[in-house]
Amino acid sequence: MYLFIFFFLFSSVVAEISYNLPGRNQNSIDFLIFYIHRLNKPFLLGGWFRAGSNPSFYYMGVDSAVFYGNASGTSGFINFNPVYETNLTPDTFGTMMQAFIPQGFLNKRVQLTCFVKYTNVTDYAGMWMRVDTNTTQTLDNMSNRPLKGTGDWTKCVSVLDVHQDAVNLAFGVLLSNAGQVWFNQFEFTIVDNNTQTTSLYVGDLSQPLNTTGEINNPINLFGPNN
Repeated sequence: MYLFIFFFLFSSVVAEISYNLPGRNQNSIDFLIFYIHRLNKPFLLGGWFRAGSNPSFYYMGVDSAVFYGNASGTSGFINFNPVYETNLTPDTFGTMMQAFIPQGFLNKRVQLTCFVKYTNVTDYAGMWMRVDTNTTQTLDNMSNRPLKGTGDWTKCVSVLDVHQDAVNLAFGVLLSNAGQVWFNQFEFTIVDNNTQTTSLYVGDLSQPLNTTGEINNPINLFGPNN
């Protein structure tokens, strides 16, 4: 399962799943089901999108009631929808993520941190970060230090080198199988070479990434008052 998540995160940047409005002739029951489905797809802050092997199995959005620390703020969350319990496989996961062009981090060693709270995680949850050039990808998905079961706010740390020719930096939080996670206070920091990298996988890209339209900096990182 960890390898599946690795290959999924490692090989692609995926777009958010969208839902089409049903036709005018939908009967009232079908429309009610659709309306409930829309209500259960909470909004995301700018820059964030839903991805994973089965993103439609998860509610992902913004929670203004649960957050790390004492200052008011918001958290992102991923919550498995139990309707899909019988559809779970060892490879099922969802992630809420961003991707940006890391112009300000080129030729630097970059540390990403955030705080994650988790409940009833049946497989594993974790923060992840991936750096892409036009020929290679480097990934840390915390598969060697997973969050399992239930736990209070836990600081997650990932450190990767952003090479001079990097064209994309992707990051987020993933939930494999059932459970719920909240995540708060993402922070990027440039660190020196005395800080050890947490890279787990390095591999080749078969073709260059298309980064057209990507933002130039990470945004809406769920800090205090955000």
